[in-house]
Amino acid sequence: GAINDARGLAGVLADDRIGGFQVRTVLDRAAHEVAAEIEDFLHGCKRNDLVMLYVTGHGVKGPDGQLYFAARNTDSRRLRSSAVAASWISETLDACRSSRQLLLLDCCHSGAFVRGMTVKAGAAVGATHQLGGRGRVIITASDAMQFALERGVNNQPASSVFTECVVRGLRSGEADVDGDGRVTLDDLFE
Repeated sequence: GAINDARGLAGVLADDRIGGFQVRTVLDRAAHEVAAEIEDFLHGCKRNDLVMLYVTGHGVKGPDGQLYFAARNTDSRRLRSSAVAASWISETLDACRSSRQLLLLDCCHSGAFVRGMTVKAGAAVGATHQLGGRGRVIITASDAMQFALERGVNNQPASSVFTECVVRGLRSGEADVDGDGRVTLDDLFE
């Protein structure tokens, strides 16, 4: 299901009528290959680029309480060497030159990514304003203790409820909550 979710989101983001973004996908690879692709991608970004990193699949909390993203070669007994650590992704985003970053995490325990980060509370995420200038916005499918939901229909691979809603909202325009003709990050969050 995660592969289909990634392809679905990539399709809607690359569609010139919807997103028109340059999209790069990494599917079903070993952790070191995923990490290398992420590092190459983020290293090539410029200061004013809007960078979006989307991670879908299995999120695993290690015995240390940290979040890891499973890869093709992940061994639950050796998460540090066989999965991609959320802390590593955070550090790699910190080193990225782009000052406008969006991180979509669609996996169990994805809310654990923000552990230790300063979070502002409020009625809206403030993402439109924030990414108009500088900052990182993180939207997760679950909190630190929750599982991300999937649903399968008619013997089809299960798809993520989170990604399905994002793709449907962008494709149909129903994510344009305020009706201004644009889907902002605040709209998407709502």
